[in-house]
Amino acid sequence: MNLLDELNKIPKGRWLYYTQDFAYINFEQAYCDSFEFVQKYFNLGGKSGFLPETIFGNANDKADRKEYDLRAKHVVSTYFLGIYLFKKIKFFKPGKTSLLAEKNNKNEFLWAWFLCSLYHDAFYNCEKDDSNTNTDIERIRDCHFGYCKNSWRLLYDKKTIKKYYEKNQKGKEQDKDNYTSFNGEIHYDHGILGAEWLYINYKNKLDELFMSEENRQIYKLGGILVDENGLKLDKAHFNAVCNISKVIASHNIHICDKNYIDSNGHKDIDKYRNAKLENLIPGEVDFHKMPYNKYGKFGVYDKMYLLLSLVDSIEPTKKEIDLKDIDIEVSNLNNYKYEIAVQYNKLSDMDKIKQTISAMPSWLKYIVVENNGNIIKITLDFSSFRERKYL
Repeated sequence: MNLLDELNKIPKGRWLYYTQDFAYINFEQAYCDSFEFVQKYFNLGGKSGFLPETIFGNANDKADRKEYDLRAKHVVSTYFLGIYLFKKIKFFKPGKTSLLAEKNNKNEFLWAWFLCSLYHDAFYNCEKDDSNTNTDIERIRDCHFGYCKNSWRLLYDKKTIKKYYEKNQKGKEQDKDNYTSFNGEIHYDHGILGAEWLYINYKNKLDELFMSEENRQIYKLGGILVDENGLKLDKAHFNAVCNISKVIASHNIHICDKNYIDSNGHKDIDKYRNAKLENLIPGEVDFHKMPYNKYGKFGVYDKMYLLLSLVDSIEPTKKEIDLKDIDIEVSNLNNYKYEIAVQYNKLSDMDKIKQTISAMPSWLKYIVVENNGNIIKITLDFSSFRERKYL
């Protein structure tokens, strides 16, 4: 069955976290109205202020319109495709732990995945063109990575995220004619900006409510605060936001391509070494495929990182591939091993995305990719995955 039909089959109760009335009845409606869908979904949870002014790009700029629409559609498709794979691949379920420490919240994955997937590309326009920056970006341009304190055991550490982000930032303070960032262009990293924005907005809301000593005590004792828009604020949600921000930032950190030389003759490997990012260079002593931590066991947010990285790599819209021209099938080979077979009706479509998918095993654990004619098979083997009891 083609991907569009598969995603359309997902019942509304499986993709809509909130209980309020919502105009969209299936994936295709949301996909065709992607920008409005994202905005309205955030509004349902009292998070209308969590989106930047020019989310995905400037909709009024005709030159930018096509890419703006593609990016918004990619985000919505990522959200639904993640839900589809979450249902098919039992490994991605939380297991022994809870994301929000709410025993009766059966849909807590939807809450976390909604923020993670719908937010991972919210600042995409800022990476493409510095002229797109606005007052919102000015607030968070100098990232402080506060979410790392509450997610210190998860994925990339603060030093790596900070070095990766600042390497791009240095070009804005120096001679732009002599500057090349990791990909040869001056840009802000949209994933790290999105992570910072999500964290800062939630933290600022807390700080506003903490102006009342009564609210501060309620929070301290584990109670739930609710602002005027219906946004829930408590320790569990704050810790979850920190972890989700870390997932978003980490998934956008790219390892070094040791064979890549940009148009100015600069080697990728030299840029990473100059930034003291040897842990992102394959073959170096400190390099590890992700997810990794020195404690050896992993939790629900490591799984979410894997899911976001996988879905973001295979989702076809951002490569301008029609969802009707792809067939997808997920097979459970055993309790720990799964296979995702993606068949492309047009070889030209497969060529657009093959390199991105084939590169996944170079930076992600548990994944093997095989190309066979017009089919790409992705094998997920989690037999060596050890789950920890904490988040």
